[in-house]
Amino acid sequence: FENDLLDIRTTFEAHKDDPPLPRNAPPVPGAIAWSRTLLTKIEQAMDVFKLNRHIVTLGNFPIISKLYNRTAKALLVYEQLLLIRWKEKIDAWKDHLNANLLCLVNDPEENNKRIEINSNIELFSIFDEVKWFKRLDVDIPKAALVCMQKEQTFKHYKSLLDDLLTRFRYLQSRIYPPFYPLFTSYLSQVYRAFEPGIHTLTWSSLNIDAYIAKVHRALDRFETSISNINTLIAEKIDDILNNELMNSSCLLLSIDYIRSKLWTPTEFLENMRSHLNEQSTLIGEKLHQIQQTFQEVEDMLKLNPTGQKSRSSTSSTRRAKTATPAVTNEAMIEFIRYYHDKMNYCVQKIIERTLVTFIDLVSITETKYLIDQTKLIRFLFEGQDNDEQLNIDTQRIRINCTMQYAIPEIIIDPQLSLCQKCICDVARAIIDCEKRISGKNILR
Repeated sequence: FENDLLDIRTTFEAHKDDPPLPRNAPPVPGAIAWSRTLLTKIEQAMDVFKLNRHIVTLGNFPIISKLYNRTAKALLVYEQLLLIRWKEKIDAWKDHLNANLLCLVNDPEENNKRIEINSNIELFSIFDEVKWFKRLDVDIPKAALVCMQKEQTFKHYKSLLDDLLTRFRYLQSRIYPPFYPLFTSYLSQVYRAFEPGIHTLTWSSLNIDAYIAKVHRALDRFETSISNINTLIAEKIDDILNNELMNSSCLLLSIDYIRSKLWTPTEFLENMRSHLNEQSTLIGEKLHQIQQTFQEVEDMLKLNPTGQKSRSSTSSTRRAKTATPAVTNEAMIEFIRYYHDKMNYCVQKIIERTLVTFIDLVSITETKYLIDQTKLIRFLFEGQDNDEQLNIDTQRIRINCTMQYAIPEIIIDPQLSLCQKCICDVARAIIDCEKRISGKNILR
């Protein structure tokens, strides 16, 4: 038994600062349960020895009894110290129930303040600790019992507030960052709905349900506004830019039209200029539709979610409206500038794709050139061979020229320099389309 006492004393001294806890046990109740397990082991043996008078009369029993008393006292003092420290925190935890529901914390990523639930994580542990202390038959302070009575209420409202803030952050994530300033007024309304939970309501308030319902109504209006504006932008702006103008098939000239016939240089230049003007006009109309949508977006931002212009019935409301307009000029200008840059980029890509396509239509590889040149010479000087026909390449631009063999020269009409000038003039006309489109739609 003496060896058991020494082992228990050694175990206690070694692990008292970080005791092995029962499964799922909170720190303080777990430590007390561990110390009581050690105490029970030595008490059971000592109770047996005290009933046996022969053991009590042994010479070394007083020494073992003193060792037992010191060990038992150390375990009891250890338990009392843990309980005293725990009870000192109860009043602070009770005061937390009178704290506000929400708080503002700094968000280093977005460089502003973020709304968070004002809940002390340790407050959740007290609920489990009180349950464990009841099992251990520990005298529980009245303040702890008061906290315990509000466990379900506290957890219920914390869950509802978690859902509320999760929904708010999700709605914020649906706003594309460049357009965030457009929603300043709507965000202000949502933050005003959150304000009572930040400054007035506490975890002990009786009207938390009404507050949460009010914030959800504000979020409903916020969600409706985001959905309406996002839908308008997606259908009337992004769809035109991304699916039509940025499509690889969107060009300033029709490939099939260019390949459709044999052109004279003058005819080709005139028709291409006319064709480029028509295509530029079509693209300009699409860009004009986008610019008209800018006004629709601004008008929608001035409306409330029910589709009516916001009205103020009192002078104080009018003053508030003046202080926070539905959408500021700076926000709208930034929104328009963003899409003007994107529209300019689309026009540049269209011209780039058109030039690349035009180059493909007028160019030829060296190998293909040598083969076609050999066939042409044979055709001119030897006539058409039955075994080998002169195949006309219809996949490129075809300029009509006549070639006459007049010794010692070959006369080409019109001259190749004129054909080359015609091709270069069309290329310049393609480049000039940017000025026409940008000028008509004021994209610069």
